[in-house]
Amino acid sequence: MAAVPKNLTFLRPSQRLGSIVLFIAGEHTYDVDDAVASAIFRDELDAAVRTTLELAAAEESAAEEIAVEKLQKRSDDLRYKRGLITAGETEEWLDARGMTLDDFSRWIYQSLCREETRGRNESAVPDDFPDLLRVHLWMTDEMDRLASALSRRVAAERELAEQGDVVETASVKERFLARHGPNELALPAWLAAIGRDESWLAATLRGEAAFEQLRASVLTTERRSRKLVSIQSSLVKVEIESLQVDSEAAAREALLCVRDDGASLSEVASDSGYCAERSDIWLDTADDTLSRRLLGASQGDVVGPIHEGGRFNVYQVLRKTAPTISDPAVLERVDRIIADEFFADLCARHIHARDVARIGT
Repeated sequence: MAAVPKNLTFLRPSQRLGSIVLFIAGEHTYDVDDAVASAIFRDELDAAVRTTLELAAAEESAAEEIAVEKLQKRSDDLRYKRGLITAGETEEWLDARGMTLDDFSRWIYQSLCREETRGRNESAVPDDFPDLLRVHLWMTDEMDRLASALSRRVAAERELAEQGDVVETASVKERFLARHGPNELALPAWLAAIGRDESWLAATLRGEAAFEQLRASVLTTERRSRKLVSIQSSLVKVEIESLQVDSEAAAREALLCVRDDGASLSEVASDSGYCAERSDIWLDTADDTLSRRLLGASQGDVVGPIHEGGRFNVYQVLRKTAPTISDPAVLERVDRIIADEFFADLCARHIHARDVARIGT
């Protein structure tokens, strides 16, 4: 009998949390375990698996209790991030995902324990690992991404089927076998380890091939050029030096020294006992306030003070680079935006999403 790969023995379905429906396509429903199995196929769960193991190990080896105040603050932060103001809203959010308040509280406790131990613990795989993994995926919003990824593949396969196109899966299967290692004889054991069968694999291969085919069809040179023109300002890359200080007065003093004395921000920081940091920022990744200020700044300009997290930041623009398709990083961003827009429209036609997941976004 073919051996089951060790890294799959704890990726089995979850009886308690796996059957929560994420979306419907035609007459078929797709649940949490479908999204997890699809991610296993694409080899996209390693980080989540590793973190979940660390969370469980940190809980098991915790040397002391976490302060109630610390637990409450983390709980409040997580709830407010999701717009869950009342206890009732929190319970409703959890119930829609098949989770309980105990799941919510335990994940918070594990996370704080892991921070105390810096994630260095190792232990055996706990019996409830499938549940712990799915709780972790929900709590980190990773389940939303997995649901979206699966919905795009389902929508792509349905779109090509409606058009009568034949989807070639040979190359997709070849890459799948290369990623996971099983040969044809070992496939039944691999599938059994994740609770799937040959018909699921065939459907998954068709969905992946259809997704790749449609994605490639929309990433044309003409479409990339038109998209870049429409979002050019947001893809400007700015090389900056940044200084963070405790008071607005200190930030304004640093800003005036740069403006009036012609010193660089790094020189001002050094003279004041601080250290300026140099980094590259894409304007579409910066917060709105900083993005607007940097967009209007020229090389050498100093921007600030900007209040953030109880401290004050000053920035000096060292260089601004306009985006071009020849820049691989710009091309990757443009392609992602084009694909996101295309598949959002495709999912709107083929996928009926539950509120529990933000499908197609």
